Amino acid sequence: TKDAHGEICQDTYRPVSDDGSQAAVVLTARTKINPNSPTDPHAAGNAGSVVVSKYGAGVKKAGCGGGSKSVDGKGSGQDEELIFTFDQPVSAGTILLGLNKIKLDKIEPVLFITASDGTVYTVLKPEIVAAFTPIGKKAGVVNLAALTSVPADVTVTRLALRETAYKLYVDRILLGCPEEVCTDDAECNDDDPCTDDACVAGQCISTPLDCPEGTECV
Repeated sequence: TKDAHGEICQDTYRPVSDDGSQAAVVLTARTKINPNSPTDPHAAGNAGSVVVSKYGAGVKKAGCGGGSKSVDGKGSGQDEELIFTFDQPVSAGTILLGLNKIKLDKIEPVLFITASDGTVYTVLKPEIVAAFTPIGKKAGVVNLAALTSVPADVTVTRLALRETAYKLYVDRILLGCPEEVCTDDAECNDDDPCTDDACVAGQCISTPLDCPEGTECV
């Protein structure tokens, strides 16, 4: 969902896949969700806009009328939620969700996973962290196949990520991951010193390093 050349802000946003085609998922957002109901998927809140910065996707107020660029659980918009609605149901065990600019000791994310039969699975931070593979210092990937409370063969129509304490960005979502292409990080080295490269759930994931302008990656 990154746009390295600037920011996008839309009430409804459809990412572009690596091959240039339209992704099979639509992003929407909610803001000012009742902070007293952090684990309630139906907690009251306001519609928001999806903003895409160099760090990934986050949430602003509806109509792009203000707020931070992250999914924010501590600012004026707390709590905030980024919502992924799939064109077709996707097996939970084939979904990888990339998080960026995170501090694991401060964030309190909650995942709400809606199955095809309408069941909503609520996944709290300890389970999310257990399914999280770090990439570099402040990024990583949540492998939904590793969530213990969600059967891997459940088909998912909707995924919502809510932050209730600090802030984070979503910088990628991979759906229907193909056969394994790697078994260790060394196989994913792209020879680019400006990325951290890792093998996550059999897929090569490259995350740009957050280097100040005018500096060289080494």
